Formats: sequence, C-alpha cells, structure tokens
Amino acid sequence: VFTGGDGCGIGARDAGFELGDGLEIDPDIAQVANDSLGGHVHVGDILTTHPSLFKPMDLFNSSPPCPSFSVANSKKGETELDIALAEKVCEFIRYHKPKLLTIENVMGYRKSKSYALIISTLAELGYMYDAQVLNSADYGVPQTRRRLIVRASRIGMIPSLPKPVKWVGWYEAIEDLIPTLPESKFSDWQLKKLKLLGT
Repeated sequence: VFTGGDGCGIGARDAGFELGDGLEIDPDIAQVANDSLGGHVHVGDILTTHPSLFKPMDLFNSSPPCPSFSVANSKKGETELDIALAEKVCEFIRYHKPKLLTIENVMGYRKSKSYALIISTLAELGYMYDAQVLNSADYGVPQTRRRLIVRASRIGMIPSLPKPVKWVGWYEAIEDLIPTLPESKFSDWQLKKLKLLGT
C-alpha cells in the first residue's frame, strides 16, 4: 500500500517474488507503476479500501506518507490523518497476517504514535521485527538516503542485512549509458536564466 511508482515492487520481483496487489491514490503515479510492472496497482484511497479486496500475500510492504515527520517540514506534527493511515495499515496486517512485512519511512517516524500503533500490532500478532535506520548508499544506490526500515517475520528469525558496499555516485552508475544518450540542450527558460545570471 502507498505503492507510488513501485520501486519496492521492482526489487521484490527481482528477488523472486510474484507481485500481488498494490494501492496508490494518485492515478498518474499508479500508471507509472503499471507501465513498468504490468498492471497490479489499483487506484484508490486506503482509508476506504477493505483488506479483503487484496489477494492473500506472503510479503506486505507499506510506506505511509512522511511529510509530517520529515526534517524538511518546518511545521512538524503528527496529524489525525497520519494516525488513521497507520490504523489502516494495522487493519491490513491483522486481516492478512502476512509471513513477512516491510515498512519504510523517514527517521522521524520512529517517534510517532503512528509507528507505535504498527509496532504494537506486530507484537500482538507474534511477529519478530527489526527496525534500523539504513543508508541506501550502503547497498548500491547512487544516493545517500537514510530511511527507517522495519523488517518483520511471523515465520522465523530476521535475516542479517548484507554487508555495506562501496558507495557509487550518479556518474559512475550511468557512465556506461552516456555514449548512447541523445545530445541534450538547455531549454529556453534555462538559457534565459543563465543570461540573467551573466553566465
């Protein structure tokens, strides 16, 4: 749920999972995921979606919206909507009781009532879980992105994380593609801005 463009779905598919149902409220973003992965993402609001509309699942992934908890938000504060979304995530977990579960969010989510509700539900249902702040750059992504990652299991121990790898920059990540890219040019608005700056 909160599928977005479904980068998690790409990772899950590449790890050998068969994709089940996804849910995204924005139709344009859902279309991006469906164009990439074959049509598994439904458009809808999680607050009005009953978990029974989803096929049974082994792995449940959730990335609730993070604006209230982001360092970029100067008007921080958990909202009633944040809590309602977390309660709905708990409803999905209770209904499906997936074998495995992952949650991704910003670091500030750890201090929220929303997070406490989800963790309490995992404990109530007998999940083992591990919650860590991880940097995607340590796992081969050409971006330093620190996120809270929760991994939970109802079928045994949580596996150890892979060892961190050498950081890769954007140029290094795409340098083999550069010779095949079309020539790029500045747009008119960029050229105007450069002239204003006297460059």
